[in-house]
Amino acid sequence: SNARVDSYDSRLGTYGSQAVNGSGSFQYARTNGDVGSNGDVSLDQNAKVWGDAVAGLLHTTTVLGNAIVSGSTATATADVEFPAVTVPTYTNYGSLTVSSSLNMSSSNRAYSTLRVGSNKTLTIEGPANIVASSLILNSGASIRIDDEDGPVVFYVLDNFIMNSNSQIKPNSLEPLGVRLNLLSDNVINPEVTVQLDTVDFDSNSKIWGVVYAPNARVVLDSNFELYGSLMARSLDIDSNATFHFDEALVDATASGVPVYETVCWRELPWRD
Repeated sequence: SNARVDSYDSRLGTYGSQAVNGSGSFQYARTNGDVGSNGDVSLDQNAKVWGDAVAGLLHTTTVLGNAIVSGSTATATADVEFPAVTVPTYTNYGSLTVSSSLNMSSSNRAYSTLRVGSNKTLTIEGPANIVASSLILNSGASIRIDDEDGPVVFYVLDNFIMNSNSQIKPNSLEPLGVRLNLLSDNVINPEVTVQLDTVDFDSNSKIWGVVYAPNARVVLDSNFELYGSLMARSLDIDSNATFHFDEALVDATASGVPVYETVCWRELPWRD
């Protein structure tokens, strides 16, 4: 209940400058905040999606009570495939705990555990690739990305934990500046015995970035704020959590061979 999904365009400024429609729990920016699933989609009372809510083949979208979907609830025509992630190999620096503010220069590196202590800030200069078995932000911790020269891409193999009031944030406030590839697996499979990973997006925390978690059940706890995009094995958006899709990502992450068409033409006079 009271979960909200809408969209904005980081090329036009901050989300706050664009959230001029409605008021209170009905306030939103733009209406391309689409959600979708290869399975079912369900909106509880007072939940709001300013965009489409598309269920998978042979599945349904359920909208309870006074929940709102501003766009389509038609069933998808095909399932969405999750692309594989290739994890790069870098020099491993062991465990790092940030116990005072730390600036990390642009580089590619790996850690067994990367932890940012409570109310401490780790600033990483992009472009950079960071591989970590576990990435943990204690309460009030912050990872700031200097993305002026390029993004920072994280590859988290096991545990990803954002405790309450933590943040992952590019200086530009453009979600393209941070990519979080979470290879974490926290879903029980009765046929496979594994050590389940921990994936926590705790209350009152914020991310500006592109989050990709193909094997994880992701729960955005109450009052969590996400600016950017998210793909996961499953997603729960809890009460008063908000998800603001950045429309700029559609152009920035487009792939495939472009298709051209003739839209107009005219004859030019011949000149020697």
